[in-house]
Amino acid sequence: MSRLHEEKAQGVIEFALLATIMMFLFLGTVDFSRFLYYSQAISGAARAGAESATNHCSSRTNCTKDTAMVGDDVILHATVCAAQPYVTIYPAVNSCATPCDTGTCSTSCPNTATSCCLNDVCISPSYANRLSGTAVEVDVGYNFRPMTPLIAPFFHSGTCFSQSSGSESTHTLCATAYGRVK
Repeated sequence: MSRLHEEKAQGVIEFALLATIMMFLFLGTVDFSRFLYYSQAISGAARAGAESATNHCSSRTNCTKDTAMVGDDVILHATVCAAQPYVTIYPAVNSCATPCDTGTCSTSCPNTATSCCLNDVCISPSYANRLSGTAVEVDVGYNFRPMTPLIAPFFHSGTCFSQSSGSESTHTLCATAYGRVK
């Protein structure tokens, strides 16, 4: 073989190695950017849920202090709909086009003694234990899946909801927001 042919082969091998490394760096950057994007989306959803929980009434019409407080289904609806343009969290809701009030919500949350946890959203305390002045915690979880297989081990799953036990409380991303019922 000629010396020129050996140098060309060496250049091709070096390019292949460098291109592979650069591709993984690029995809890792894209995955980390997606991770931050989804983190912001679920943080915003948790804030929207907490804000909904702090309101005494689900709608402004006929709202008095004697009116029952916002139910868990209204808070779930507000949380899921705030996240929906950016990321899909569950429980699924029928429509985010119209605000949910207690009579038209499509989701129902299985209440426990202290919390209402359904798939990716957990509200504590549950409707039965919420009074005016009570602190409310809204937790949102999301299972992030990176595109790059070599990066997947860096995104560990953890427990988002201390109030719930089970697989629905394990997520890659967790966000919590707090509010106080008016």
